[in-house]
Amino acid sequence: MAYAVALYAVVAAFISALLLVAYISINDAALGRIPTRVAEAAPANKRWRTADFEEVSKRLDENPIRIEDALPPKTGRRYIVVGGAGFLGGWIVQHLLKRGEPPSNIRIVDLRPPTRLDFQSGHREKPPRIGL
Repeated sequence: MAYAVALYAVVAAFISALLLVAYISINDAALGRIPTRVAEAAPANKRWRTADFEEVSKRLDENPIRIEDALPPKTGRRYIVVGGAGFLGGWIVQHLLKRGEPPSNIRIVDLRPPTRLDFQSGHREKPPRIGL
C-alpha cells in the first residue's frame, strides 16, 4: 500500500514537472515573436530603435517639458497624501509644493518612510500644529 502511494506521488511529481516545462517552453515561444495584429499595426520600418530613444532623450534633456504654467494656483488647504512615499504619491506632493502650497499643510501617510531626500526634512517628532 505504501509502495503504491509513493509511486503515485513520484508519477504526479513527474507529470507536474513535465507540464511546467511544457508551459515554460510554450510561453517563451509566444514571447519570442510579435503577434500578427501588432506587426500589422506597427510595421518594422516605423518601430522605434535605440537611436530614436536616445535622440528624444537628448532633446528632452536640452528642453524639458514644463508644467508649472498648467498648475492651478495654491489654495492654502491642508492635504493628506496617502501613499505619498511612492511614485505617484511623491509626484502629487511635488506638484503641491511646486504650486506654492506650504509644506506644513501637506501630510504624507504611507506604510514606509519617504526615500526622497526633499521629503525627509522638517521635524518628524514635532510636526507643525495645524488647526482642524
